[in-house]
Amino acid sequence: MKGVFGLVLATIVGLLAVVIIAVPTSSASSETASSTGTFTSSGTGTGDVTLASPHWRASTTDMSVSCTPSGGSASDATAGASLNTARTLVSLTGLTASTAYSCTATYLAEISDSTVGIVLKIVPFLLLIGSISASFGGAYLGVKGGMGSGSGTGALKEIVPLLVAIILIPVVISFADLVTTTYADLPEFIGISAIIPLVTISYVLGILGSSFQAVAPRVRQVMR
Repeated sequence: MKGVFGLVLATIVGLLAVVIIAVPTSSASSETASSTGTFTSSGTGTGDVTLASPHWRASTTDMSVSCTPSGGSASDATAGASLNTARTLVSLTGLTASTAYSCTATYLAEISDSTVGIVLKIVPFLLLIGSISASFGGAYLGVKGGMGSGSGTGALKEIVPLLVAIILIPVVISFADLVTTTYADLPEFIGISAIIPLVTISYVLGILGSSFQAVAPRVRQVMR
C-alpha cells in the first residue's frame, strides 16, 4: 500500500508548502509603492487616499499611512485606515475635523515585470494541482488494480495504511482551511479559492480507490 502513503504525503506536504511559500512568494511578487492624497477632512475627521495601483493584500497589513495637517507635523494614521473592496481606496478615520491634510500611504504593489509576476502568482496553484493529481492518480490506479488482481498484499498491510489515511482526513481538512485563511488576504494569487475544495475531495477519492483495490479481488474470490 505504498500508494496510500504517497497519497497522504503528497497531499499534506503540498498543503503545507503552499502555506510556507506565501510570504516569500508575496515578497518576490510585490514592491513598495506610495501614493499621496490631499484633502480637507470631514466634520467627523475622515478622509480618503486613492492608491495608484491595488494594494497586494485585502487588508491594511504591510501598509502604513502618514498624515500631515496644515501647519502641523506628520503622524501615523495607519490605525484608522481601511481598504475598499477594489483595494485602491484608503479610508481614514481619527483625523482632526475640517482640517487640510496631506496623507501618504505606503503599500505593496505588484512588481513592474508582469511576466514574472504572473508566473509567481500561479506557483501555489501549481503545487495544489500536484497534490490533486497525485490523489486522482492514486484513485485511478486503485480502481484499475481492483478490477484486476488487486494489490496482492496481506489484510493487515492493506488495512493499516487505509486506517491511517482515513484518520488523517481531519488533518487534511484543517490544512486546507489554513491555506484558505492564508490566501484570503492575498487575492492577487490565482486560483487558490477555486481549487482548494478539490484537494479534500480528491484525497477522499484516492482513499476510496485504494480501498477498492484491496477489497474487490477478495470479494470476487468469495463469490467464486
